[in-house]
Amino acid sequence: MTGVAASLAADLGGKAARAVLLAAVAFGAFTYTRYLQIKAELAVDAAVQARQGIVERDATILTLRTLSAAQERLAASLDGERTALHQLANTREIQMRKLQDENAEIRAWAAVAVPADVVRLRDHGPITGAASYRQLLSQGATLQPARRAGEE
Repeated sequence: MTGVAASLAADLGGKAARAVLLAAVAFGAFTYTRYLQIKAELAVDAAVQARQGIVERDATILTLRTLSAAQERLAASLDGERTALHQLANTREIQMRKLQDENAEIRAWAAVAVPADVVRLRDHGPITGAASYRQLLSQGATLQPARRAGEE
């Protein structure tokens, strides 16, 4: 019986070893399958984020193009206004010269020296906005009170 028992034990040991091996293979397959599922989920998440990034990038590009087109229109409008203002200034300068050449009273008026206070008023750079005006005022360039005739 010892031979039968040994054979039976060997047979049971072989079956147990196969069962353990089969369980190990099944666990390995399950673990590898779960690993692949997690990796696939991460890839899907990355693809969704990439698509969202592309959509946001495209929206930003569209916004920038729209702003650029609006800025170009405004620049063209400002150029047109500047040209019109230059033409108007030139036209007025020509008219003033014609009037001065044609009228003796205007020539006499134009020949009079401008008072010093008025010269000081005009003696600054161009004021191009509130900040420029504030800077001019902060320099302390105030006018002196007008003098009455005979005072000195």
